[in-house]
Amino acid sequence: MSESIIDIEKIKNGKGYWYIRIRPTDEFYDKNLFGMTQLREIINSTQLRYRGWYYPHIQKPTVIGDGVLGDSVSFEGFLEYWNFYRSGQFEHYFAMREDFTINPEKLEQIKSSFPFNKDDGKGIEKLLEIVSTIYRMTEVYLFATNLAQNTHYKNITKFEITIELKGVKDRMLFIWEWGRELWAPYICHRVDDTIRFQNVYKKDDLILNSKKIALDQIKEIFENFNWEKPNMESISADQEKFLSGRY
Repeated sequence: MSESIIDIEKIKNGKGYWYIRIRPTDEFYDKNLFGMTQLREIINSTQLRYRGWYYPHIQKPTVIGDGVLGDSVSFEGFLEYWNFYRSGQFEHYFAMREDFTINPEKLEQIKSSFPFNKDDGKGIEKLLEIVSTIYRMTEVYLFATNLAQNTHYKNITKFEITIELKGVKDRMLFIWEWGRELWAPYICHRVDDTIRFQNVYKKDDLILNSKKIALDQIKEIFENFNWEKPNMESISADQEKFLSGRY
């Protein structure tokens, strides 16, 4: 299957997805902060390359509007769409890959492997994988750190970061790794169907504490799935494995 350009609505309609926005705070707003050439330089130099699928994925960035550089991709369950604005704002939509790679047969196979009462997961048709969530949240904050450290942002001292997980209602956590099991059904019941974070960070705090910020919000994500006491020692170990390339 080859990579292809996609429409953003393919990500947003009927499936779960993530929305990320990283931008200078309002006090630093300048719609012409960067030129289009600078946007290309920044996105290429700040891309994370910790695993085979880089963050963000860069295929063929194109000027898609006044002061907007955009790119998108559809490849084996990876559906992504990002925009990078001359104001320094980066926004990213990407599908919950579980919704595109787990067919009904695989879904039932995963659910049947749970060690708890199978009736507890009855009717559940959407899943969120734990380790990939840890990796993704870590990537988002490390990418934000790369932006903050980029010389083009040298005069920006505060950043606003928004993260939303959409389509989470009646979605259940699971883990791919053999030998690791969840002993209870952790299911999200949020009526607004969204888990949302929006915070302002000083540049130095973001650079120094990006891993911890990610861990704190990972914990909160899992708590939204009614996992009362996520195993933070294990979650932190997963993050370190990812950062050291031992995943």
